[in-house]
Amino acid sequence: FLAWASPSRAVEIHRGCLATSAAPVPPPSFDCAASVPRTAKGQWIWFRAPAAPTGERQAVTIRAMTFDTVKVVVRYADGVTHSDALSRGDYRDRWAVGGRILVEIPSRPAAVAEVTVGFFNAPMPYMLAARLIPETSARQRGSLIATLVGGSLALLLFSAFYNAALAIGSARPVLFWHAAWAACVFLWAVFTLQLVLAIWPGLAGPPAHDIANVFACLAISSYGMLLIGSLEDGMIDAWLRRLTIMVAVAITAFGIANSAGPLIWQPGLHDIMRVLVLFSASTAFVVLLIAIRRGSLAARDMALTWTVPMLAVAWAMTGNPILTQDDGGYFTVLTVSALQAIGLSVVIGRRLASAQRERETAKARQDELQRLAETDSLTGVFNRRGFVARAEAALTEGEAALVLLDIDRFKAINDNH
Repeated sequence: FLAWASPSRAVEIHRGCLATSAAPVPPPSFDCAASVPRTAKGQWIWFRAPAAPTGERQAVTIRAMTFDTVKVVVRYADGVTHSDALSRGDYRDRWAVGGRILVEIPSRPAAVAEVTVGFFNAPMPYMLAARLIPETSARQRGSLIATLVGGSLALLLFSAFYNAALAIGSARPVLFWHAAWAACVFLWAVFTLQLVLAIWPGLAGPPAHDIANVFACLAISSYGMLLIGSLEDGMIDAWLRRLTIMVAVAITAFGIANSAGPLIWQPGLHDIMRVLVLFSASTAFVVLLIAIRRGSLAARDMALTWTVPMLAVAWAMTGNPILTQDDGGYFTVLTVSALQAIGLSVVIGRRLASAQRERETAKARQDELQRLAETDSLTGVFNRRGFVARAEAALTEGEAALVLLDIDRFKAINDNH
């Protein structure tokens, strides 16, 4: 993990010189001071960077985002060029765990002089990322990413099944929302990191990312409902509860709209979506703060499991990843979500166990009071209340008879004995 998170010898091609063209051929001139445009629909956007001499075989890693075609053009020191292109829905064996495309650069006697990467029809080019790194480092980082992603997905899947089983057994809606949140985060990761390509290669690129956005929106909405359902009655005002639900519905609507077409990837609508997500996080913070001030133990537990993950997610959304090479903060979001899922499972499990103990204690106290109310404290036999209740039940069933005995001068026996 430390090796993956630490700085490496990567050359960040997407931070190099920039150019655009209508043809799938790099233009002759590049602008090294130009800013990345907000959108590049219907045209090619090219990034070029010189290669650092390493003496090792190199590869280009590309974050699999929303673009139709990516083309890698390599120029060697002797003037020879080599190009490779991949299109949406057909990454072949080039995709790697973690939502990456790995393009190996052929070894030649001459060293690599510069690398140019072009993207066609990229609606959000400022989110593109391409790096030139030694192939051995790419393989090692791929193994570390696979371990991190696999462990996080296992925790999320366990949390989803665990809480779904508890929800079925206890009929508590809050457990259903927790299971739904964990399942949505799990599916978001499967599609965002392109893991679905192992069974459905045709979803490579924008299709997988559009589906991932749907699950991301559903996960945010589910968490809002989970927060509301976890709090005790009377801890927040009705208007704030309604506001939280309305925000969850609005985010879900954007997710459904995105499933019909990539609306979220329009620059303006993407900004609206970002505002909605941040507003949802702010609303959750206000809900927790008010509930804690009113003495809610559930809000305190939710805050303990919510604060650090949400800060990490918010920081990742600013475009400043916590971990090196974590473009977009996807690995950060996945890791903290998996830890948060386990934390919430522990908190909810502890609350259920506490509620069960309270029910058992109350039942034992009730049974004891019932026994004291129906028995004689001196002899331990049923008193009038206990006798009449059982006699009426037995006589009603018709399987008993009542015999009355009148013993003369029995008072003397009671007085003496």
